[in-house]
Amino acid sequence: MGLFTTEKPKITKNEFKKIVNDLYSIGDFNEREREFVQSVVGHHFDASPYDKHPGVDEQEVREILGKIKDPHSDVMRSSKIGRLPLAKVDFLEKEFERRLKTNE
Repeated sequence: MGLFTTEKPKITKNEFKKIVNDLYSIGDFNEREREFVQSVVGHHFDASPYDKHPGVDEQEVREILGKIKDPHSDVMRSSKIGRLPLAKVDFLEKEFERRLKTNE
C-alpha cells in the first residue's frame, strides 16, 4: 500500500500466473485442479471501468478460499473435480498470503 494512496495490496494477473505455475511445480496440483483454480479466480483480473488496477485483494482472497473450502458453495457444487484436498487448499492459501505480503 502506497504512502499517499488508498490502494490495497493486490495480487496482479502476472503474479497469479506465477501462483498457477507454482501449483503445478511445487504444490503437486494436476491439470484439472489448476484449471479449476484459474476458473474460480481468473475473472478477477479482467479489465473493469471501475478498477484501474484489476487484481485480487485480501478480502477477495478470503471470499474465494471460503467458497473453495465450503462443499455446499455454488463454486464447489458446479465443480467437475470434486473437492480439492485440504493440503492443496492450504498450499493455495499460503501462496495467496505470500503474494499479498510482498505487495504491501
